[in-house]
Amino acid sequence: MLIDFLDNYIKQDKIRCHMPGHKGLYPRDITEISGADCLYKANGVILQDERRAAKLFNCEDTFFSVGGCTLCIQTLVYLFREKNIYYINSVHPAFLNVCKILNITPIKVENPEEVGEKGVLYITSPDYFGRIADIKGISEIIHKKDSFLVVDNAHGAHLAFTSENHPIHCGADFTCDSGFKTLPALTGAAYIHTVHKGYRDKVKQIMSIFGSSSPNYLILASLDGNNEYVQKSIKKDISRTVPILKQIKKRHNPKTDDLFHIALQNTIDLKNIEPEYVNEDFVILLFSIMSKSLEEIRGILNDYIPYISNDNDQERIFNTYI
Repeated sequence: MLIDFLDNYIKQDKIRCHMPGHKGLYPRDITEISGADCLYKANGVILQDERRAAKLFNCEDTFFSVGGCTLCIQTLVYLFREKNIYYINSVHPAFLNVCKILNITPIKVENPEEVGEKGVLYITSPDYFGRIADIKGISEIIHKKDSFLVVDNAHGAHLAFTSENHPIHCGADFTCDSGFKTLPALTGAAYIHTVHKGYRDKVKQIMSIFGSSSPNYLILASLDGNNEYVQKSIKKDISRTVPILKQIKKRHNPKTDDLFHIALQNTIDLKNIEPEYVNEDFVILLFSIMSKSLEEIRGILNDYIPYISNDNDQERIFNTYI
């Protein structure tokens, strides 16, 4: 495991004649030294951690990203660049931006029935407001067309452990999952998951085109930490957080699906709560399996009014990142 390798390297107290320039001020922050493996050609400790993650997420293969879901989205769009790429509703700017870079014109459709044969449908689920698409139903339609379903699941990695709604378990061919939005990895940690064999070399090669040639080992180590957390601690935290989040969701967002996203009208003082997103109309609170102070939060929210979101609101959020 990568964390074990890093800790053993620190114990050896070697003279660091390699990058980075702090020379051990941040001991686990290293470069691709002997034994540390290579992210884009992984065959050692990183590959072991990726395979471990694949088992935990119950998929065929998993690829680590230190460039967030942005790198994952770039990789998957490039992977399917020779097919017609369709999308439904709002998508993150990272998707539209890489389409521009690759001179791809994605095709917006209203429903999966409009997707052509041997194409790719790209959707976002869950979205910023906690709405979850019918991935199972969509995947059945898409696969009858001999097409692929790619899901931006950046806000839904926790679904693999808290529900039956993770896209990779509902029929998606590939997903982009954040490792830090609702799981406890460092910012920038992410995954590509797939149910297919035989894509490892292609995916890694494409990631190396868009990603840094000096991947951050602190972020990689935090993905190893996610593996450890899922194996040893996640069930305890789920049993603590999910019941309270269900109560909050029932009161404030009964019409949305995901427990970890609460959208509210921007009407009263949040006191000491710092939201994920806020504008003049609504506030979005993003929770995680490790969230603290939930009873205090529930008390603060007692006077809040639910905010029923629509697609225009989702578009407004994503436009703030362009």
